[in-house]
Parts: sequence; structure tokens; C-alpha cells
Amino acid sequence: MGCLLAALGVTASAAPRATWSLDELPVDGFAATVNERIITIGDVFMSIRETLERLRIMHGGADLREKTREAFLAGLERLIDQALILEEFKGQEIQIPERLIDERINEVVFERYDNDRASFFAALAEQQITLEEWRETIRDGLIIRIMRSREVGERIVVSPRQILEAYEARVDRYQEPERIRLRLIFMAPGDDPEATRTRLESGLARLDEATSFADLARELSEDPSATLGGDWGWIDPAQLRDELKTALGHLASGDISGIIETPEGFYVARVEERREASVKSFAEVRHEIESELRERQADRLYQDWVTRLRNKYAVIYHIPVPPLP
Repeated sequence: MGCLLAALGVTASAAPRATWSLDELPVDGFAATVNERIITIGDVFMSIRETLERLRIMHGGADLREKTREAFLAGLERLIDQALILEEFKGQEIQIPERLIDERINEVVFERYDNDRASFFAALAEQQITLEEWRETIRDGLIIRIMRSREVGERIVVSPRQILEAYEARVDRYQEPERIRLRLIFMAPGDDPEATRTRLESGLARLDEATSFADLARELSEDPSATLGGDWGWIDPAQLRDELKTALGHLASGDISGIIETPEGFYVARVEERREASVKSFAEVRHEIESELRERQADRLYQDWVTRLRNKYAVIYHIPVPPLP
């Protein structure tokens, strides 16, 4: 251990350096210990491998190095939390039936390997993991889930009054602006604006049961929405340019505007539907609010629990890390 720490230039009690590179860390070195549980640097990299794959697609250079470092530190903290929970489980009179482990393994084989056990065992061999080691991983996962449910999930209490008070405190958040569903025809003026306008007027004169606005949009419109019959979907009229906003302000559902002239060309719009500004009712958002309150309370309970565990058990870092908030 001393050689590893000396190679990194730190001791377990040393103040963390401001910056460091993951390239400095030996994969088989220790990242942290929780009591006698060892978390290796390789364990951390294994736990964040999917995150690292996404980061390589989204970032590069110095940005990738910093994002990778942040992901590594977050992964290390998660593994420390899990090790703390497993240590706490030692003192509990709880048994994990082998049947539950078998059931979970069967679920993994079914979900990830299309119920092909040969593929499952091949994957274990590729990762150099024995079946017993995998069973131990499954056991640890079940323990963490059971302990977290007992210490966090079962302690969450959100009363109807709390949900209502949260709704009333942030009712502005549930305001729905006015919405209109539009179909538009747009024609650029071209070399002869008057001829373009005349062609558009002739088309509008043909609107009847045989020729719908959507049909006319497909025929005449130069807007990308032409193939959709000019359908722009639901939009906030406040986001429209002033000429369109003024022309559409008084139109009811089903009404068609006159020709709207702009410097870029001519528009004609049909208001398909209109929804007035409103506020979502308490009944509409109650489940959303309750979920948010439960999630917030779960985070607080979990952090309080992990803090107690960190005070109860010995956590030693073997790499420089920033102080916990």
C-alpha cells in the first residue's frame, strides 16, 4: 500500500491535490477501503464503463478528461455508499434466500441474453468472472435494495396536505399558455409578386368541400410543412412574427385568414383548433407533485443515512479526492 501511495505522491491523510489525471492511477491499485472492504480503481472503472462510452461520443480533449474524472469520482462515491450499506447489513438478522438469487439471475439471463444461458456464461468468461463471483454480486445488489427500502423507502411519508401546499406554492409552474394549431400556406413573391398573389387568391377561391386547405397547401405552399398539408402543429401564438400574430388574433377554430403580406412573401393561415390559456388543475398534477416530493424526501433520507454510516465505519481514500460537500 505504501508503495502505491508513494507512487501517487499522497498519503491517506494528505490534502487532495487540486487536479490530477486518471492516467496516473494503476488499474489494480486501491481507490478506497471501507473497514476491510477494498474498492479498487478497476472496480470504479468497471462500474462506470457505460458512462465512459457515452462520454467518448459526446466529448473530446480536455473536456473529455475532466468529464471522465468527474464520472470516476461519482462512481467511487457510489461504490463507497454501497460498501457502507453492506457493512451495515452484517449486523442485521436478515437472510437472503438462495432462491431470490437464482430468480434474479434467471431474470438477467432472460432480459439481457434472450434467455440463452450459453451466451450468459460466455459473457462471464469474457469478463473473467466466475458464476460464484456473479452470484455474490447479485447477492450484494439484493442486500442494498432491501436495506435501502427499509431505511429510505419505508420511511417516506407525503401527506395530502403537503401535496396541496406544494401545488399552491408553485401554481405559476402549472400555467398553460394559449395554444393554437395552425395550417399555413407560404409563397415567396418571386420575380412577379402580383402574379404570385393572384395565383394564391385563385387557389383560395377553390376552397370548398372538394379542395381542402390541406390539399391547397400541398399544391401551392413553399413551406417545409407543405407535405403535411401545411400543418404546423400546436404553437404558442406569442412566438409568431407580428404580422401573423395580428392576423390570427381574432380567428376562431376553423377560420381562415386573408392573405398576410410580409417582406419575405405571402402567408395564409387556417386555425384548426384553439386552446385558451389555463392553469392545470390540482387533480391533473397531483401525481406529478407527489412523485417529486417523494423523490426529494428519498434523497434527503438517503443522504442522512449514508452520512451516519460514514461516521460509523472507517472510510479511507487512497487517491486524492475533493472534499465532500
